[in-house]
Amino acid sequence: MEMCNLMGEFRSLTRKLEAYLESMMKMEPRSITDPVLEGPGVYVFEEDGRFLYVGSAVNLNRRLKQDLMRSMGQRKQPHTFGKKLMKRFGDKEKAKDFLRRCGLRICVTENEREARVLEQVLIYLLDPKFND
Repeated sequence: MEMCNLMGEFRSLTRKLEAYLESMMKMEPRSITDPVLEGPGVYVFEEDGRFLYVGSAVNLNRRLKQDLMRSMGQRKQPHTFGKKLMKRFGDKEKAKDFLRRCGLRICVTENEREARVLEQVLIYLLDPKFND
């Protein structure tokens, strides 16, 4: 890739990230029990205005509804946030109740790469409690 083309790609990505961030910060937090779109994106859990966890997914609906809420993660690969909640609460149902009380912000992105970059930017900016 030529340097000129690289800079153009960077500027385009920067504009998209800025738009994604703006839309996420303007939205009202929702509940994990609300419907979630399928597709790539980023999600942010919060409690009382504090950011708890930032994650990204190829399929937001599958990650939030199946991987996290159903089983606190996949059998072979527990979800990082789910593992931390299980450690904190010691019980899957208590952890799920906690998630139901948390606010959730979701941003659907055009593709998985954008979701991964946005996730890292949000982790850097928000310094969430459970991302370490």
